[in-house]
Amino acid sequence: MQNIVLTRKASIMGIERLRDNVDGPGIRSLVLFDSCPLHCEYCLNKMMLESGIKKEFTVEELYDILQIDDPYFEISDGGVTFGGGEPALQSRFIEEFNKFTDGEWNIVLETSLNVPLKHIQRLAPFVKRFYVDVKDMDFDRYCEYVGTDNSEVYINLDWLVKNGYSSKIFARVPLIPEYNSEEDVASSVAVLKELGIENIETFEYVQTHKRHEPEILMGIPELPERFGLMGDLTPEGLKQIEDDEREE
Repeated sequence: MQNIVLTRKASIMGIERLRDNVDGPGIRSLVLFDSCPLHCEYCLNKMMLESGIKKEFTVEELYDILQIDDPYFEISDGGVTFGGGEPALQSRFIEEFNKFTDGEWNIVLETSLNVPLKHIQRLAPFVKRFYVDVKDMDFDRYCEYVGTDNSEVYINLDWLVKNGYSSKIFARVPLIPEYNSEEDVASSVAVLKELGIENIETFEYVQTHKRHEPEILMGIPELPERFGLMGDLTPEGLKQIEDDEREE
């Protein structure tokens, strides 16, 4: 652990410990950031993103919580997985966290890759795996489902492949009810392979709730019990992250 002064903070919705081979290899702690640029119709995190249940942590405060699991990380080749929300938007915080731990913890991201390239360039040298939920590689279907286009996804995938990080990409292509078909999934897989990505998983979204019904909890345990991180709530989101980036 480096003896450095840390001031950067991030807003976190929750932390889940001792997840065995769920969010990457080995026993892992999952850290959920609170902001996301997408508005997916069947978003499993919609309840959490709209709940306002979150708390600010410094890098050192987050480390103090996670360090209890260090023995489990060591014996299982596990580590910390950052999800959300969109963790790549917190690239500076994650970079600082990695430096604070001397790069000894295996860091994984669960991401849409729909973020400005600068974030991925910052993260790629030390992140061990990018689990990429690509939704669909077709421009129109993607835009219909998430409310924005996937041009940055293409840019980031292309940059990662061309800069020698293709083995770190684990692409996940879902069959989404009412949005794409098995043929569309096969087409997305073909596009990903053409881009030079080999680690590709296909799966079917389990439709546990209807569209436009974010108030349904979708079987998720009550949020306070699930996260146990209740404190002063800070209503920060994408605007604050963007403001921080502009200042730097």
